[in-house]
Amino acid sequence: MRWTPTGTLYQFKPIPDAPAPEKTSRRRLFQIRELAKRFGASEVVKNEKIQLRLLPQPVDRYVPSKAERADGAIFFFTFGTNPEVMLLIESDGKQWSYASGRLTGAEEVVLAIDETIAWQGEPLHNVPESPHTGSVVPIEIPGISADGREVEE
Repeated sequence: MRWTPTGTLYQFKPIPDAPAPEKTSRRRLFQIRELAKRFGASEVVKNEKIQLRLLPQPVDRYVPSKAERADGAIFFFTFGTNPEVMLLIESDGKQWSYASGRLTGAEEVVLAIDETIAWQGEPLHNVPESPHTGSVVPIEIPGISADGREVEE
């Protein structure tokens, strides 16, 4: 199978009542962590609703543009040690926004902000053109062998 998505489902939306981004990177990281705490996530597996746990440290931090005070971070909501939902929080230098995506095959995935539903995961589609697909079929990754080693092409 070759995964060839036709697009992405990540759509950034403003975070309601978020303060303006701080001047320093260190202060913005504090803001990002505080904003992330406003979110919660759950999933439904075999008709059982499971509350997911937000990892308190961002998995990655990035600068989404050249704008002054632009900043971003990626957080995971997990079930045990398994990442299930990804939360992106970023600033365009003026305001904070978020986007989310599924990392799970659960039937239902929900992200809430301040206990209000903010995002629901698109159902998985087992087709290679889908932005979110689920399959146990091996996939070909250019430059990587089946056992995970890098190969020259």
